[in-house]
Amino acid sequence: MRLLNAVNSSQSNAILSVIRNTIKKYPFMFTNETEQARIISGEEEGLYSWVTSNYVMGAFGVKKPTLQGAGNSWQMTATGDGTVGAMDLGGASTQMTFYPGQISMPPTYEQDLILFGMNYTVYTHSYLCYGINEITRKYRALLVKSQNYSKTITNPCGPVGKNISISFVDVFEAPCTSDSKPSHVDRNMTFIFEGKSDDTLCHQTVQKLFNLSNVCPKPPCTFNGVYQPNVYGTFYAFSNFYYVMEFLNLTSPKMSPQIKLSDVRAAVGYLCEKPWSEVQYMKTAIKSLLPEFCFRGRYILTLLNEKYNFTETGETWQKISFVNDLDGTEIGWSLGYMISQSIHIPAVSPSPVIALVTFILLLILFCVFICISVGFAIHALKTRKVGSVGKYEQLSGTKTSYGAF
Repeated sequence: MRLLNAVNSSQSNAILSVIRNTIKKYPFMFTNETEQARIISGEEEGLYSWVTSNYVMGAFGVKKPTLQGAGNSWQMTATGDGTVGAMDLGGASTQMTFYPGQISMPPTYEQDLILFGMNYTVYTHSYLCYGINEITRKYRALLVKSQNYSKTITNPCGPVGKNISISFVDVFEAPCTSDSKPSHVDRNMTFIFEGKSDDTLCHQTVQKLFNLSNVCPKPPCTFNGVYQPNVYGTFYAFSNFYYVMEFLNLTSPKMSPQIKLSDVRAAVGYLCEKPWSEVQYMKTAIKSLLPEFCFRGRYILTLLNEKYNFTETGETWQKISFVNDLDGTEIGWSLGYMISQSIHIPAVSPSPVIALVTFILLLILFCVFICISVGFAIHALKTRKVGSVGKYEQLSGTKTSYGAF
């Protein structure tokens, strides 16, 4: 929806209109339709994923409710240093969000949050068109353009022995690649990408996807002139980060987060040199993605190591954990959004059953009744004792036996 809105806002607005009208038909508390049904920004997505990650792991000093209801705590003592960074790799964009420590950041890159009584200022940025699907499209467009729009294209990241046919429309008629769309090429053309299993050339080509020529207004920068402070603390990498690392067998509890950068380099390099005759038998849930895993692995490794600057010498790479879920909860932005928005819901004081004045009068009346009851009890007891003095009682025995007390 963000991509559609960028190139055709009329279509995205029409979709949102249908969504809003549909929600209105149901008994939801839908009072601000333009705010409650909208396209969230990439920065919001990254920020709310960060909230989800830290909430689930109890980093805010609050433990999520359990089915047994045991072990809940509200410590209200968590600080930014106790939080974990969140890295999401979706289809169209990728997000980076973390607490950078006590540093000054450009206002466009920082977000302030109040969560569970604590203030947090975090760094967040979303790279549109750098999600796994769109970066694959950009990679193919780069190959086609660098090889003069030939029908047959050498694909260094593809396994040798495997050819893939991709239409001109799939490569160039999308928001992330439309700027490199050629005017002299028939749009009905189909490109044939021939795999070459060349890891060195694959790495060199992937590096070209990151624009390093843009001016960096405030160092340090990653790419495209985007500011990012030095990575700080521990990180969770999920979505496609996890899926690729799982394919490489680098996500088991024994390997993550102690996984070494050298292990990832070796695994990616080994995969990218394999021919299709071996790759086609590798295990994965989606067989059609087998020809893509070399590129995806190389892209992730380049992004994390060379652009985000997670290194082995700086002991920052070992602080990344590639996860699919946390404590049984899938990581995403929706839970974090609900938690963040809950601070805007006004607190509602419980309505008293009776008015305070009425309660006081009833309490006084109750006390009066108690006092009267106690008085009657004491009076009855005294009367009984006085009435029993001088009474006679016939003794048991024969008729001729008399006596008295």
